[in-house]
Amino acid sequence: MGVVRRLPARRLDDRGVSLAELLVTIMIFGIVLTVVTGMFVSLTRVTTQANATDQNVRQVSNGMNELAREIRGAVNNPVPNVADAASFSVATTESMTFSTAVNQSGSTAQPQLVTFALAANRSLVETKTAAVAYQTSYWQFTGAVSKRTLTGPVSASSASVPVLFQYFDSTGTQLTPNAQGALTGTQMGNISTVTVTLTIKSTRAGDTGVTLVNSVGTPNLTPTGAVS
Repeated sequence: MGVVRRLPARRLDDRGVSLAELLVTIMIFGIVLTVVTGMFVSLTRVTTQANATDQNVRQVSNGMNELAREIRGAVNNPVPNVADAASFSVATTESMTFSTAVNQSGSTAQPQLVTFALAANRSLVETKTAAVAYQTSYWQFTGAVSKRTLTGPVSASSASVPVLFQYFDSTGTQLTPNAQGALTGTQMGNISTVTVTLTIKSTRAGDTGVTLVNSVGTPNLTPTGAVS
């Protein structure tokens, strides 16, 4: 009889999980899974945005370094029997062409013509034209042409974003462009400082973009007057 009485107690201990307990367990597991999934999605989004920002920073930094290096080396171009030609031959809010002393193509000290402009997709493109000697001590820009893309699409100017290029004379007064966004010949001969506002923004959602602003002086230039 003693054995018979103990069997029901053992069976009672082995009943397992009830339906209510199973439902509660599933509910708790669902909550935990939702939280973990949300954290994973958030982490993925933050990582993606951080990668986009890092890429933008690298592009803006590299582009600005090249712009500053070339602008700082701007020089007037001597021509025979007349006043030196002004360094800047094109100066607009989104492009500029000028002669510069920066030349890494060889050991010979010679200028080169460089153009910074926006392509159709608004990427910043640098075009360099090598100088060819003429009349012994003068240079003309008819040599080999090289081109490379410096950055991805540059954000258009707006109420909160200045134009890409702004120009100032030696007194710090801004040289106001015409209705087409270009400086006149006289204004280009008076350029002393170029302020570059470079904003790169990728097409990824949530990317706020990266902006660098740099005012670059042109220590080698002196006012030359109108550009013919």
